[in-house]
Amino acid sequence: MKKKALFKKDSLNAAIAAGLVVGLIVLSGLGIAYSTERNLTRSAKNDERFFQALQTFDVFLENAQGIASVNQINRAFDTLEKKALSIESLLSVLKRRRAIAQKDAHFLIAYQKSAQKAAARYPASEPLAVTAAESLLVLPDNARADTPIAADDAEKARSYASRLLGTRYKPAALSIYVLLGDMNDPVRASQIPDKESLFPETIPQERFALDDAILQILGGDFSAATARVNELLKTSTSPDVRNFAAQFFYDYGKPLQAAQLFAQSSDEASIIRQADALYLSDNTASARSFWTMLSTSENTAYKVKSLYNLAATETDPQKIISFLERLSAALQQRPDDRTAPYAAYGVITYSRLLPPEEAVAYLEPQHALHPLIELEILRREQELWTAEKTIAQSWILLNKYPTDERFYEWSIWLFNLLRRTEETQLLIKNAAYNNITGTWLDVYKAIFPISIGDLDESYEQLQLILYDNHYSYAVAANLARIMEARHNTADALACYENALLREIKSKENAARIQYRISRCLHLLGRDEESKTALEQALVLNPDYLAARAELKRLESL
Repeated sequence: MKKKALFKKDSLNAAIAAGLVVGLIVLSGLGIAYSTERNLTRSAKNDERFFQALQTFDVFLENAQGIASVNQINRAFDTLEKKALSIESLLSVLKRRRAIAQKDAHFLIAYQKSAQKAAARYPASEPLAVTAAESLLVLPDNARADTPIAADDAEKARSYASRLLGTRYKPAALSIYVLLGDMNDPVRASQIPDKESLFPETIPQERFALDDAILQILGGDFSAATARVNELLKTSTSPDVRNFAAQFFYDYGKPLQAAQLFAQSSDEASIIRQADALYLSDNTASARSFWTMLSTSENTAYKVKSLYNLAATETDPQKIISFLERLSAALQQRPDDRTAPYAAYGVITYSRLLPPEEAVAYLEPQHALHPLIELEILRREQELWTAEKTIAQSWILLNKYPTDERFYEWSIWLFNLLRRTEETQLLIKNAAYNNITGTWLDVYKAIFPISIGDLDESYEQLQLILYDNHYSYAVAANLARIMEARHNTADALACYENALLREIKSKENAARIQYRISRCLHLLGRDEESKTALEQALVLNPDYLAARAELKRLESL
């Protein structure tokens, strides 16, 4: 993509020209924005789920050429953004939107809207302000280089520049004003907020070297970026360089090197990042030693994150309870910290160690702290209530959180489990109305026609999902059921076996698939293999009476 016309060099005075080498593409700002990708502590399961979804999405993008439409990819981006619960995770999504917009101008408008939406969501975030401004300063490949910036876009970019108050963001703010042509207009230049602070006497060469590395990262040349970063580490002792290198190695698959760099700083923020990096490099024992150290920190956030991580990586049930009890006590001392996602996960994890009645009693006083706690209360009350009451409460929460994907995903699972066709159909319509997207929803939409007897429609939708190679075990399993109904036993067997290759969290569901495999094998005259499948089903679920009865019948033949 091309940048807009920058400025007439001969109109700049020497001081401005010396300070604006970085003005070519807002290097300093983007460096800060994108080098912080995945800067969250891995203390919350939702963070792990987000970055797992991010990795899956990257694979999807690689295989999307010629298969997925612009709308499909944008919907996938929208789903990721809904899962992003922090500035850092939003930056991860925006980086990918920017990369794909550089390749295809059809995605530029969506990138600009998403960047502005993120900046509005976190108005105090300078990285997001830089990103939003930069998104407005690019043009499609087929545009003329001297195409003027739209007046509205220019004003928005100036607004974002005015948010850049930190010292490290001053070069980015200055670059934005230059790109807008404000330095060529004396009136405009005089109106720039805090303009005196934008003209540093000197810009360290180190800064330019870092910007060069950032350019290489944004261009996808990770080998060159790695070489540049290693070169900087050899020649500089600057904390900024060390921190940049640590973040770079952490983000791009070298967590052990990141841990070694974080270890050179003694502040708690670096220590907890060091622990994260050690955990990612499979040095869990070392990570736990640092989490143990920080579990007594005076900083409640670090204390709670560390206690949660200690509980999540512990195998002794009693120690898990102890860590979670300490976490709960820490939150009691600092109620304001209880609204953070990692705190909610700790509270929920602890509640799952309790019987339903006790869990609800423990969660109820805290229900207003986080939406997930309300959902967890409903999940536990579902064990105590009638189906009708649970469904009614589900709709109450869906109306309260109409754009929260997590409530839709749980509710449609419940409705499908209870075989409530009308409820499921209405929920799917509501999801479309509120722009809820996701592969899980695509699966349920594909499965739904089965409940109303339209096997052909369901078969076509499931095949489409299967073709994208982006599906759960449920897609292959339901496709197999349709093939069984059509007496296509061999293909049904192949689909069931394919389903087993996917992740199946529930042993009961895995056992049911083994049972269906045994049925197909029996129909194909392969009774010995059918018995083996039934035995495997009983290993997964010893209480599976249908499998036990079928095994007994086959053994009597």
